[in-house]
Amino acid sequence: MQFYNLNGVEIKGMPKSIGILLEKFSSLNNFKIGIHRTPKDELEVISSFFEKGILNKKLEYNFTVATYLCFKRLLDEILSCSWKNSKICLIVLIPKNPDTNFYYIENYKNYIMPKFILGYLKIENMHVTKFIKNPSFLKDIDYEIEKKDEYIYERSIIDKKIKLKKITLK
Repeated sequence: MQFYNLNGVEIKGMPKSIGILLEKFSSLNNFKIGIHRTPKDELEVISSFFEKGILNKKLEYNFTVATYLCFKRLLDEILSCSWKNSKICLIVLIPKNPDTNFYYIENYKNYIMPKFILGYLKIENMHVTKFIKNPSFLKDIDYEIEKKDEYIYERSIIDKKIKLKKITLK
């Protein structure tokens, strides 16, 4: 496996393709990149966060999504994924323009819109094992994902795997 290289330093546990993808998004001028860690399993993440968004209990996102000024620190925090035995790290793009509609309210609860969730990283033993792209992520941002990368999946592939697991469990 090739690990991501940041300024000549190999970041063990971070696949090269994922590191490049995160670096590209962290360099966008209109957004900040942040993470939301969760102990939920993959099925819950897809059915909850990708469909509904992230419940934000306060008015400011920083109670729910962590941002870091240093890109290396962001990578370290993703790999450690150390909040309440989390195994999944959602990648969120936060608009820098304060007039951007980032939240919606449902039943008196404030949610970060799912279209701002790039996807999630599955973390095991301080290694990224896969990245699942959110199909409802912003359509107007230009980015390219290596389609044959062993760590990057479209949601449709995960949906099929989850269905297969359900079938084999019965």
